[in-house]
Parts: sequence; structure tokens; C-alpha cells
Amino acid sequence: MKIIHLVSNKVWGGGEQYVSDICRHLKADGQDVQVVHRPIPALREKLEQLDIPLYEMSLGGISDIGSAVKLANLIRSGSYILHVHNFKDGFTAALARKMAGNRDVRIIMTRHLVKQGKRSFPYRWLYRQLDRIIFVSELARNRFMDGMPQYLTDKGTVLYNSITTPDIVKDSNLRQELGIPSGCTLLMYHGRIEREKGIEILIDAFKSVQADNLHLVLLGTGSREFSTLLMDKIRNAGLDDRVHFAGFRNDVIACIRESDMGVLPSIVQEACPLSCMEYMSQGKCVITTDNGGQAEYISNRKTGILVPPGDATALSDAILWAVTSGQAEQIGREAAIWFKANLSYPVFYRQIKQIYGLIQ
Repeated sequence: MKIIHLVSNKVWGGGEQYVSDICRHLKADGQDVQVVHRPIPALREKLEQLDIPLYEMSLGGISDIGSAVKLANLIRSGSYILHVHNFKDGFTAALARKMAGNRDVRIIMTRHLVKQGKRSFPYRWLYRQLDRIIFVSELARNRFMDGMPQYLTDKGTVLYNSITTPDIVKDSNLRQELGIPSGCTLLMYHGRIEREKGIEILIDAFKSVQADNLHLVLLGTGSREFSTLLMDKIRNAGLDDRVHFAGFRNDVIACIRESDMGVLPSIVQEACPLSCMEYMSQGKCVITTDNGGQAEYISNRKTGILVPPGDATALSDAILWAVTSGQAEQIGREAAIWFKANLSYPVFYRQIKQIYGLIQ
């Protein structure tokens, strides 16, 4: 059996890392895995590291007959799984299978978003072509399936995302680089520096926490406009000496290990954010909002701390409780145990192989 992933995004993000991790494990298992992607150098450079066959196509969706023809030529004979990650590529896969006339081709889609499904005729046709839909959380499935026919509901499977962590993690010098005094508690956010991530709410909450030995580190990058706004807000709040911008870092896991706890206060519904899992995997207590898929795998004050989105007071109270209660380390330990048993990559990968039909 050959497994082909279709990647049509223009930039490397969580979905692309999801594909990369699966492909890397499939290759290690001796499976024939390939990737079809758009002709974008930045994507190509990342995918080439997998050392597997790559094919460039424009992947323009339902009107892009050329990509469907090229894909059909790849799958005319033999057993295939076409794994797509948005409906646009689902149309390409479905048209290619029709053109190839090969009945031994299955189409699997991972739905990475929290969004209601479309019901127009082209989409109703596409839904019937899909053999399986993987939803990365119950929230994502329920939102998509609302009002959908039973035949589509029967195709849906919930499989939470997972993360891989390096076997060897070098020590981080984050505290030393940022001039954070020894003995201070380090609270860390990592991800995109954008409004939807709730960072303005975080700054308001942090200002209210009366703990001079508490420092906040922001890892990541975002738009210049929002970053400037955020810096002004920090300066006006008199927090310059306790809130630190660390920019983009490749050694995220090492930085997490050096932190005392994490905070991820997103104000939008995220289907299955990976950042929370990264703290859990390293035995760190994470404070996050309860409006997305994270509420499905974090138990409040047991394996993490959940707060309402956009509520600076609730977030401030949660941070203060985590810092002063003495419970943060125990929550981190419980999070690591739960992550290993339920969310670790071996657990995720086994279920992917079952969906592919590679194991029972």
C-alpha cells in the first residue's frame, strides 16, 4: 500500500508538522509514503528532510483539473491511501480517483478546524467520496456534524493530535539570556504573537498578580503592528522588567523545561492546540482557556488549569493560585502521566495505522 499526503498550505504550520511526523514514522516502519505539495520553496525545503518522494502540483481545488489529472496518473494501479487535510484537496483527491478508475484508493481527511460543514451540492458530493474523516477533537466533530446526514456521521472518528519530542534536549540558557534572576518563578507563553491568542488579556492579568518574583516570557513572533501595540501596553503597565520577549526559538522544549509553568490564554476556539500538550509532556502545569479542544484533555486543577476566555480576572486568579498554592508541580506530574497514557505519539500513531488499515 502507498500512502500519499496532500499539502496545499503556503506556509509551514501545525498541519504541515502533523503530516511530517506521520510520514517520518511511516517511513521508519518501512511504508511507502509520499507527499504532494504546492511548488513553494519553503515547504519543499522542509519536506525534503523526510527523504521521501515529493511531487509538486498547484493544488487549486475543485477547478484545478490539471492537479487532479497528475494525481490520477500516480494512482492508476495499486493500493493507495490519499490523506488530505482540507476540503479543497479532498476535491482533488476525489476527482483523481474517478479519473484513475482505481477502486483500491481510499480517501481520508483530517479536519483541523472548529467550523460548521458546508452543505452546498459540491460539498455534499465530496462528503460521499470520503472514506473516513478524522476530527482532532469532539468539539471539531460536533461543530462540523451539526445537522449533517447520518451517513456522514458514521464516517467520523475523533483522534486527538499529538506531538513528538526530541530524544536529546540540550539545556536552555533562557533565564541567563533574558537576565531573569535566579529563584524567580518563570511563567511562559509560546506560539504566535497575535491578538487571537489572548496575549493582551494575559498582560492585564499579569499586571494584577502581586508577585514581584514572577516573570513572564513570550516566545514567538507575530505581526509588527500587534507586537508594537503589545510592547506599548507592557511599557505603560510598568512591566518592562518582568515581561520578556524572546522571539522565535527552535529549542522550545528546552525552554519549557526551564520554565516553571505555561500559560496559553487563546480567546478563539482552537480544535486541538498542541502547545498545551508540550507543557504536559514535560511535566509542567499549564494554564489555558476552556473554550477549545484543550478542555477535552485537561482536567481542571488536576492535569492543568482552565479559565474562561477573555477574563483577565479569572486568569490573574489562576496564575496567583498556581504560584502560591504549591500545587503546580503536582499538577505537572499528573499531566505528564496522563499525556503519556493518552496523548503520546505512540498512542496517536497506533490509531493512525488502524485507520489506514495497516494493523487491526
